[in-house]
Amino acid sequence: TLPEALEALGYQRAGFVTTPFVGARYGFDRGFDHFEELIPEDFALATALDADSVSTRVLDWAETLPEGAPAFAFVHLYDVHYPCDPPEPFNSRFNRVARPGELEYENYFHYQRNPLSESAMEQQRGQYDEEIAFVDSVLRDLCTTWAASRPNTVFIVVSDHGEEFGERGSWGHGHTLTPEQLWVPWIVWGEGIASSRVQTRVGLEDLARTIAALAGTSFGPFDGIDRSPALKLVGGDPGDPGAALASTSRRNTMKIRLHAAPLDMIADLRGRTVELYDLVQDPRAMQNIASQQGNVVTTLWGGMMKEIGLPWVATRDLAFTTDGVIISEEGSLHTGELSIVAGVRFALWPLDAVIESSGSSWAA
Repeated sequence: TLPEALEALGYQRAGFVTTPFVGARYGFDRGFDHFEELIPEDFALATALDADSVSTRVLDWAETLPEGAPAFAFVHLYDVHYPCDPPEPFNSRFNRVARPGELEYENYFHYQRNPLSESAMEQQRGQYDEEIAFVDSVLRDLCTTWAASRPNTVFIVVSDHGEEFGERGSWGHGHTLTPEQLWVPWIVWGEGIASSRVQTRVGLEDLARTIAALAGTSFGPFDGIDRSPALKLVGGDPGDPGAALASTSRRNTMKIRLHAAPLDMIADLRGRTVELYDLVQDPRAMQNIASQQGNVVTTLWGGMMKEIGLPWVATRDLAFTTDGVIISEEGSLHTGELSIVAGVRFALWPLDAVIESSGSSWAA
């Protein structure tokens, strides 16, 4: 892991997280010498610690560091997430309609059947922007306070996903692979960082390798591409385009997105449908052109299969059931009850799908 790579360089390493998804439950504490899970006991029913409180914990830890010791802090904030309810004076900055009271969160399918009125959706957008403004303010104070005593620090801000506010007739995240959900910030500021914008398409899978390079190590089997040359020098080599694949199997979906500039192809494995968008002509991906580009879709499907690969091989004849989708060598899709002959290679999607056979089960 990245903290383990930095440990080899003598870094002090701390993590501060406000959701179990990046907590010890999933192994994210590995390699840290200080790790705080600032998570309510019943995460589903309570609000995580706010950004201001998390920042205080981070700065308290920084005061314990030996003078001159290199340090790495992973700081996870949960504020810009439903329900967005920032403190004063931020909670009235962008709301352009009266607050009728907090909307009760149901789920994605509820809002497909019962779409929000435009005024209610505008209120949600306003609250979202207010929460961003609050977190921006906290990050400004955190970074400037930290840099006052450790001026050679590099600060990196990223997000895990965006949010849909009516673009696809719904509200939320996790159910589509379109720009409003996949395009996220990656902001780098600090000592030795050039003021520029990297034009090459990058992805969060490049993050660990890039941070390791900035720290002076290539240790670790990191995925992605080192983007540090583009950060240190205006016009520096950003490397090849990345972020080709994305996927989601949440909200009863099973989708894979392949990016092949300038096109995004989204294959719904469960619904057996395909979407195709030209992001130069249609940067918000609102016009599905798949029906007019059959040959292109066929070519891209082959590219998607190459990216996914065929990591499984049947060592014996199998009769089984699966809650996922089997992708065969020729690219066809199979679900439910299946039989596979020994020696056949295949992919199983999503990655955590379950196969059951002869009284036993295992997950990919």
